[in-house]
Amino acid sequence: MYTKRNCHECGNALNGRSDKRFCSDICRNVYHNRERIAQTETIREVNLILSRNRRILMHCLEGRSAKVPSSYLSARGFDFNYFTHQISDPTGEVTVFCYELGYQKLGNDKVSVQRDAGFMRMLA
Repeated sequence: MYTKRNCHECGNALNGRSDKRFCSDICRNVYHNRERIAQTETIREVNLILSRNRRILMHCLEGRSAKVPSSYLSARGFDFNYFTHQISDPTGEVTVFCYELGYQKLGNDKVSVQRDAGFMRMLA
């Protein structure tokens, strides 16, 4: 019994092996690239947000003071919902990090920006 099969990408008729799914290498690559892009879109978006957060924190450290209002970070597009890790010290204070740069919330709507030297040693 013969069943007519079509390429999963372009719809052209397939000839050859019974388990063939694509008419050419081009169609196979286009199909799998599209699938891979759809799966990694969320990861790409999160990485962009984390990179922007890190860049904003880096800009704060280059200035004269590492203590800035949290509204300053928000105005530059900082998203407080995205971070790579957080560390609690023995007193219960939490420092939130975007890679090696972090911030700790202080009173009066201020944050203290700092660098985690231990993070860089861990990567080496």
